[in-house]
Amino acid sequence: MSALTSRLLHGALLGAAAGALASLAETAAVLERFPYQRDPALWASVLPLYAGAGTLAGLAGAALAPVVAGRRRQDRDPRLATAASVLGALATLAALVLLHLAWLPASWPSTGVPALAASLGLLLAGALLSRILARVLCGAWGWVLGFFLAPPTAGLLVLLAAAAALLSPLLPVADAPVSTRVPAPAGGGAPNVLLIVLDTVSARHLGTYGYEHDTDPALAALAQEGVVFEQAYAAAPWTLPSHAALFTGLHGPSHGTGWEHPRLEDGQARALGRPVGDFHTLAEEFALRGYETCSIHEKSWITAGSGLTQGFQRVFDFSLPAARDYLLLPRLAERVQAQLGAGPPPPPDKGGERIVATALDWLDGHRARDPERPFFLFLNLNEAHDPYLPPREEAGRFLPPGVSVEEALALPQDVADRKAAEERAHAGGSFDERELAILRALYDAEIRYQDRLLERLFQGLRDLELLESTVVVVTADHGEEFGHNGRLGHQLALTDPLLHVPLVMRFPQALRAGLRVSGLVSLVDVFPTLVDLVEVWSGELRPPSAELQALEGVSLLDLEGVLHPELLDQERKRRRTEARRPLFPEVRDYVLAHYDNPAPYLRTYPFLSPPPGSGAGPGRIEDFPLRRYLRSIDMIRTAKRKLLVFGDGERSFLDLEQDPAEEGEFLYLDPAKVPPEALDLEWNLASQLEAYRSVRLLLLSPLNDLFGTTSASAARGSQGTEQLGYIGSGADLSVPPEFTPRPLLRSRR
Repeated sequence: MSALTSRLLHGALLGAAAGALASLAETAAVLERFPYQRDPALWASVLPLYAGAGTLAGLAGAALAPVVAGRRRQDRDPRLATAASVLGALATLAALVLLHLAWLPASWPSTGVPALAASLGLLLAGALLSRILARVLCGAWGWVLGFFLAPPTAGLLVLLAAAAALLSPLLPVADAPVSTRVPAPAGGGAPNVLLIVLDTVSARHLGTYGYEHDTDPALAALAQEGVVFEQAYAAAPWTLPSHAALFTGLHGPSHGTGWEHPRLEDGQARALGRPVGDFHTLAEEFALRGYETCSIHEKSWITAGSGLTQGFQRVFDFSLPAARDYLLLPRLAERVQAQLGAGPPPPPDKGGERIVATALDWLDGHRARDPERPFFLFLNLNEAHDPYLPPREEAGRFLPPGVSVEEALALPQDVADRKAAEERAHAGGSFDERELAILRALYDAEIRYQDRLLERLFQGLRDLELLESTVVVVTADHGEEFGHNGRLGHQLALTDPLLHVPLVMRFPQALRAGLRVSGLVSLVDVFPTLVDLVEVWSGELRPPSAELQALEGVSLLDLEGVLHPELLDQERKRRRTEARRPLFPEVRDYVLAHYDNPAPYLRTYPFLSPPPGSGAGPGRIEDFPLRRYLRSIDMIRTAKRKLLVFGDGERSFLDLEQDPAEEGEFLYLDPAKVPPEALDLEWNLASQLEAYRSVRLLLLSPLNDLFGTTSASAARGSQGTEQLGYIGSGADLSVPPEFTPRPLLRSRR
């Protein structure tokens, strides 16, 4: 073997070994910080890229060794001189990667003159570093490193790395850091559960709910096989608090999530030696029952940072980079491809296609789903959220006469444009009615396209023979406003266009097919309903934990006709009643909603954020056109009445029979002329919120530790509450009847 060949082989082995070790170290560091499931197979997928880059750097270093290390050193100590040159080349490669990913401004293209000049400077510095390393390694103590830098050692490292990488896909995928799992599987016959949130879809824009346009044929077909709740209402008008209410079965004042506190607490904070604010979620409940839990979404508010992923063992969050995208070399390759115009094509939508494909892939077992366990799968489809940019084949379906697809899609839909339009409307201007009609049509088209994705999902469930064993729930987190009282989007109000959402449940084995329920329903009812349905169907009726007792929703299975009567024979009815023993009667004749003070959101409006460099400070708050919204809102709604209680003390009472469009939203009550109906609603609102607060404090407060009681003992009965002095010895109720607050979802009139 010639000296050149030997040198190049040595350099290639050293570079490949260094690349393999670098990929292992970086993959381990990324997975340690990654908030979701940790798949060891990631190393196997990136090892070839890192080893290849290291090999190229090693070959370059070995080829240039006589020049950068010096001919004399190369002749005297060929292995150490080659190793020094290769190490310098590897260090230069690492510096070049960091230069283009972290050190240069993002606006500088990697192929531009400044970036190329900086790269040339690093190459010269790398040559100098190689010469310094050669002097050190070829000195008196170089023999110490000679063994580790020898070709046999490097080759052995490469072989070991390759073998380990090939075995890494066989290792189990670690659960998400904030997740819950128990080793025992769920009881036999437990149904699967699929919960789908159609983000920003108002019930009033669905044919299933009487809309004039056929926006949802797939959902309508599902509804014919399930139960449609015609008057379902969200507990908040935007994503974060509405999902928090859905996942916890609690209203906004209880879970505390919103603009003022944009995170659902997951127990990381502690007081008195136990978690504070550790809200029990639907995913955690199913995980504790032996379910495999998975969340798939592309929504920035549904992340580990917001606290909404707790309890999910698998999380596919396409709003954040995948674990691979945090690694340096894949990021550099993606950046260069994007600048050369050779990157992957843009997605065809806002993520819905990828979400459905990932869901079917996971259900088919290709993503490490345990087929022995039933699953709880949550999907959020975000297609109807603004900006409304449906695929061209759907964009023209509902446009007004005379409006072309090109004109519609060219309509400005920037967030800044929308906020500026709202400010103008509140400052005495008005919206362009033609533009509003176009926006509504595009919104409808987005819903129609999303419905095609639902059709693909439902067909996939049939093909996998999972549909009949799965409880399918389709709902939305909130609706949308198009110019109502000067607003666009889904903030600042608690009107029906924002809160009235679809709710369809399909499980023909237990739920009546084709039933339409006209009574009031809240999204906080989904949690207790699903738990109740799983227990009734599987026959495993468990005494409720303290967390389940403190839920603020009610089971919709108690509504007349929802459940097949043969499922509840007399014996099962008795066992269900004894097992559940709910604190709140299973009746609902009004719904509640809450909206936090949106000051952090309003701070982003143009009036409060002058252009950079203008020299102008923030505008005076008293001149801000939307200043009336700088307050929280609590709402209570019956079938015909609505009361809004604002944080600054104002009250607004709406008779929905006389004012179905809620034009009187800001016609405040005269304190001297408050109608009896408004007084009754406010009494019920205050009493209900205090009832919820009292029960949570009794069952779940950290202060219980001071009295020697815990959530578990409170759930068992007198062991915990007896020490608080509420019930006598021998009682077996968690909360005594005399303590239970009075109204509890029943009007006093």
